[in-house]
Amino acid sequence: MDAARIRERGNRPGRRGPALVFVVALVALQLVTVPGVVAEPPGTIPDGLLLVSSIDGGTTTGNDLSAHPVINGDGSLVAFHSVASDLLAGDTNGFAYIFLYDIDSVEMELVSLADDESQGNEHSWWPSISNDGRYVVFLSDASDLVADDTNGITDAFLRDRIAGTTIRVNLSDLGAEATTPTSRAWISGDGSTVVFDSGDQLVASDTNPYVDVYLFETTTGDITGISLAGDGDSNWPVVSDDG
Repeated sequence: MDAARIRERGNRPGRRGPALVFVVALVALQLVTVPGVVAEPPGTIPDGLLLVSSIDGGTTTGNDLSAHPVINGDGSLVAFHSVASDLLAGDTNGFAYIFLYDIDSVEMELVSLADDESQGNEHSWWPSISNDGRYVVFLSDASDLVADDTNGITDAFLRDRIAGTTIRVNLSDLGAEATTPTSRAWISGDGSTVVFDSGDQLVASDTNPYVDVYLFETTTGDITGISLAGDGDSNWPVVSDDG
């Protein structure tokens, strides 16, 4: 997607975000029968809902599970992970990937890519998206999204959709790989910061043996320990719109 369209999105007032929070839930939920309520026929999308994990713009579901939808600031983009192999042509390796659906253009985009736009060699999941849609953060077991990924664990990645680049954020302040997996990463609405958890001591001031929360600045690459004074594990962080 071109830079002008992404920047224009960031300047729009929110126009349908609250409604789409319910809409995108259809990606991850199955319809169930409720006593006294007439159920929709299998495969039917109820009126007023939009199927996001679709192979044809909203009427036909993919051939496998799609889950964890998240929405950008103005409600025009939905990111999610999916094991479906028919959401985009050329997806043949059977792994879960991060997809982004553009509601305005009815276009699907693969996000969990390396700089050369090659697909990852393992699963990717749990996306988070900035308000303008430029940045998508996600977790992945893939070892080929960035160079020198040799730790064999779940890492946190940041995809810049304007620059077409992917970087790993759960490194130490000296650039060393983590040795324990990250279980959650989240980006601020303005795209300035990413928070994540790690059991490694990623900064010199981290002297405790626990899982801690860290903050990564997207413009500088600086990392800061947030929960270092705690006497137990800290995980599953979230961050405010302005970081």
